[in-house]
Amino acid sequence: MSASAASAAPSVRADPYGSNASASSAPAPHSWSESLVLSVMASVFSAHVATADLDEFYSHGRPLPLSELYDERQPTAGFVAALRDALWQVLWHEPAADKAAAATVAAPGTSPPSPAARAPAAVQPQHASSSSSAPSTSLPVRVSAELAESGGRLYAQLYELCCRAAGDRRLAPPAAFHAPGLASERFMSEASSNRGAGGEPDSSARVWSLLGHAPALIPFSERARLFQAEVSSDRAVHYEMQTQGQHAHLQALMAAEEAALDGDHHMAALQQQQAAQMGSDRFVTIRRDHLLDDGFDRLAPLGDALKGRVRVQFINEHGEQEAGVDGGGLFKDFLESLIKEGFHGERGLFATSAANQIYPNPGAFGVLEDAPRMLEFMGRMLGKAVYEGILVELRFASFFLKGDTKTFRPGARCDVNDLPTLDPELYRNLMRLRHFSEGDVGQLSLTFTATDGAFGKNTEVELKPGGRDIPVTADNVMEYIHRMADYRLNQQPRGPTHAFLRGFFALVRPQWVSMFSAEELQLLIGGSEEGIRLDDLRAHVQYAGGYHEDHPVVHTFWEAVASFTPEEQRSLLKFVTSCSRAPLLGFKFLEPQMCIQMAGSVLDEPCTRRLPTAATCMNLLKLPPYRSVAAMREKLLYAVSSGAGFDLS
Repeated sequence: MSASAASAAPSVRADPYGSNASASSAPAPHSWSESLVLSVMASVFSAHVATADLDEFYSHGRPLPLSELYDERQPTAGFVAALRDALWQVLWHEPAADKAAAATVAAPGTSPPSPAARAPAAVQPQHASSSSSAPSTSLPVRVSAELAESGGRLYAQLYELCCRAAGDRRLAPPAAFHAPGLASERFMSEASSNRGAGGEPDSSARVWSLLGHAPALIPFSERARLFQAEVSSDRAVHYEMQTQGQHAHLQALMAAEEAALDGDHHMAALQQQQAAQMGSDRFVTIRRDHLLDDGFDRLAPLGDALKGRVRVQFINEHGEQEAGVDGGGLFKDFLESLIKEGFHGERGLFATSAANQIYPNPGAFGVLEDAPRMLEFMGRMLGKAVYEGILVELRFASFFLKGDTKTFRPGARCDVNDLPTLDPELYRNLMRLRHFSEGDVGQLSLTFTATDGAFGKNTEVELKPGGRDIPVTADNVMEYIHRMADYRLNQQPRGPTHAFLRGFFALVRPQWVSMFSAEELQLLIGGSEEGIRLDDLRAHVQYAGGYHEDHPVVHTFWEAVASFTPEEQRSLLKFVTSCSRAPLLGFKFLEPQMCIQMAGSVLDEPCTRRLPTAATCMNLLKLPPYRSVAAMREKLLYAVSSGAGFDLS
C-alpha cells in the first residue's frame, strides 16, 4: 500500500457557508474514482490497525512507514494529510456546495443529482439508493458515503493512537489531524442552529455529520467549547422548566388553600393533587453515614428531573439536621462524596486495571443483587457531575472510555491493541503466542476458551461455538488472539457497562461525547492534568469579607502561591475545590468560581496565628490576613498538607 494514490490534492472552490481557508489552501474535490481508491485503502488500513500489534505498526512500518503517514518536514504530503483533506471535502465542502452540477461530485458524463440526493445521503450508505431509476447518482453517492465511513473509521483509529502514544511512537501531532482554515465561529453557529424537533442535534446537518464521522478534523478545544455550550443550553432549559413548575406548584397550593377556606373540599383536593404532580424544588435529605444508600433512594426515582437543581439537607450521625442552606454547594459536596464512595472497589460495582484505572466490574451482577440498578445510578451520578461542570478526580480505563461510550460512531469497538489498558500481561503473552511455531503452540494445549473468575469461581467460557474442543494451532492462533481480546474487552464487561451507560446517557447525550477520543473524554470528566495557569486562576477568582483584587494580603497570597512547586499548587487547588485539576477550558468554567474570603480582621493580631480553612462545597478559601509572604507560605502549605479543612486551626 502506498500513500501516493491519495496524496494529490490541489485547490477547491471557496466555501459558500464560510471558511477561513482561501481557494488555494483548501482541499481539491476528489473525483469519485479517486475517492473509491482512497476508501478501499482506508478499509484495508483500518482492518490492519485493528488486528496487527503496535510493534508491527511502529517499529516495522506496516502497512506504511511512519514517515509516509506524516513527515514533519512535509506536513501536507503524507497519508494523514491526504485522508484529512478527502474527509474534509466529503463531510464539509460537498454538503455546503451550490445545488448546481458543478458543485456535485459525480461521475464524468452523468447528470447532476437532485438536491435530495446530496450530502446527507452521502454519509448514510445504508440509505443510498441502488435503484436503476437513478443510475446517475447512485455510484458517486455510495462512493462518497463509503469514504466517509471507512475513512472516518481509520481517521479515528489513527487519532486515538496519536492521543495515546508519546515520544517516538507518536505518529503525528494532534494539529496534523485538524482541517485547515476552519472558521471557528461558523462551526459553532451551525452546530447550535441545527436542531431536531426535541432540541437534540440534527445528525443530518453537515456539522453533526462531520462530528459523527471524523471529529478529529475539529480541534479538541473547539469540540470542548461546543460541548460546554450544548450542556449549558440544555441545563438552562431544564432550570427554566423547573422554575416554571415551582411557580405552578405554589399557585396550585394557594388555590387549594382558598378552596378549603371556601368549604369546597373537592376542589381543594384536586388542587392539592395538581400541586403534587407539578412538584416543587428537588429537596432531599441525606444521612452523612448513609450517603450512597440515601442518594440512591432519593435521587434514582427523579428520572429526567435530575437535570434540574437538586438541594440537599444533611443529617448528621446523631439524626439532627446540619446547619446551612444549600445554594448549590452542599449538593456539590454530596455528589463528590457519593461518587468517591460508589466508585470505591470495596462496593464491588467497579474494578481497577493493572494501572489502577476504573471500569465497571464484569462480575458485579454476580456479587450484588441490585447491581444493575446501582450501576445505572452511578452512571447517572457521574453524568450529573459532567452535566453540572463538577470535576471528579477519577481515572477511567481507556478501553472502557473508548469502547462503549463510542458505539455511536463507526470504528469504536475495542480491539487487541486496547488490551494493555486492561491487562498488559495478557497482552504480552498473546503477542508472544503469535510468533510461536506449530510445535510450541501445540505444547501449550490451548483451546478456544477463556477462564472467567468474575463470580467468585473459575468458569470456562467458549470463545466460539464448540471452542473447548477446538485446539489452538499455528493456523488459527491469530483468530484465538483476537477472540480472546474481544471477550475480555467487549463481551465480558458488556452487561455492567451497558447498565452504567444507561444512567450516564440519561444526563449526557451520546452525541455530546461521541466526538471525543478516550483520552479527551477523560479530560472532560476530570479536568486537565497539566500545571495550573496562575494568571488564569487569578483572573477568575472572587473576593469577600473585605478582600479585593488590590488588597495587600491578596498580593501577598498570589506571591506566595507563585513560589509553590506545581505539585504544591495542585494540592492547594484540591484543598479549596476538592479537585487538583484545572477545568478543561480554564477557571472561567469552574462551578462555582473560587472565592477568597477574609477570616478574621487585619486589626486582629491573634487571627494570623490560625490556619486557613476551606469550604470545598463552595470552592471557598477562608484566609486570615497574614502580613508576610513567608507567613502566608508557611500557613498555606501546613494547612494543605495536614488537611485542615473546617476544623483544624
